[in-house]
Amino acid sequence: MTARNVGVLVYAISGGNFYLPHRDVFQDAHINDIETGDIVPTFSFLIEHPTRGKYLFDLGLRKHGEGYTPAWNETLAEMKPTCDKDVSETLEENNINPKNVQGIIFSHLHFDHVGDVQPFSSAEIILGGEAESLFEKTYPEDPESLVYDWPKGRSVRYINFESQDSNIKTTLPLNSTFFQRSYDLFSDGSLLLIDAPGHFPGHLAVLARIETPGTSDSDDNYLLLAGDCCHNRQCYMVHPSQSSPVALMSLLVRVEQEIPNVVIILAHEKELEEEGMPISSKFFKQLGSGTR
Repeated sequence: MTARNVGVLVYAISGGNFYLPHRDVFQDAHINDIETGDIVPTFSFLIEHPTRGKYLFDLGLRKHGEGYTPAWNETLAEMKPTCDKDVSETLEENNINPKNVQGIIFSHLHFDHVGDVQPFSSAEIILGGEAESLFEKTYPEDPESLVYDWPKGRSVRYINFESQDSNIKTTLPLNSTFFQRSYDLFSDGSLLLIDAPGHFPGHLAVLARIETPGTSDSDDNYLLLAGDCCHNRQCYMVHPSQSSPVALMSLLVRVEQEIPNVVIILAHEKELEEEGMPISSKFFKQLGSGTR
C-alpha cells in the first residue's frame, strides 16, 4: 500500500439513545395532529490510523443523560436521553484505554454528541472554527450557555477553513465537488474533516478512506460520517432555519446517487444498529448487492 492509499478502520460505538420527534425530521409530519417519533441511537466512531493512533468522531451522550448545562433542560425533558454506559466505558470493556485516544473530533456540540471528555485526558479536542464563538462565555459565567469550558490544560484546535494552511483542501477525492472545503488531518488523504455548515456553529463531517487491499485511488472506498447533516436515511431532511442545510441535503442525495464507493453514515441511523460495524471492504460488497 502506497502512502496515497493509506486507509483507516472505523468502528461504531453506541453512545446512548433518545426520542426524536418526527416533526424535527420529516417535513410532512407537521400535518399530523398526533405526536409521533422514534427512539434513535447516537453514535461515536472510533477511527484507527495505522501510524497516528486512535481518534474518536463525537462522544454520544453523557452517562444517564446527566451533567449538561441548564440551557439543555427543556430539550432533555422532551427527548428523554438514556445512556447506561458511555463511550469511555465501552472502550474500556474492549481493552482500549481512553487515555490512549489521541484526539476527539466533534461534528458539533449538541447534547447528543458532546459526551464527556474527562476520561480522554490525552486527547486533543478538534472542532470546526465557528464553534470557537460558543466559548466566549461558558456556563456558569453565562447561565444560558449550552457548553462548559474545556478542562484546563487541554489542547483544543479550531479548524479555520479560511486559513492558508497547506492541509486545507478545496477538492475532495474522486474528482467530486460536492463539498467546498476540507482539512486533511493526517496529511495523507485518509481522513478529511469537511466544512459542513448550517446545523450548528462549526458543524463538521468526516470523509474516511477505508483500509482496503486496493492499489490505486480507483479501488478506494470512502465513508462519509455526515454527523447531523440530516437525521434519517430515508429523507435527508435537515433543519430549515438556515439556507446552508437545504443545500447540504441536496449534496448528500447526489453523493448517494452518483458515487458508488462512498457510503453515507448519519449519526442517528437506526439501521446501523442491525447492519453493524466496522466498515470494511465486505460492507461495501454488501452495498453492491443491494443488501443495505
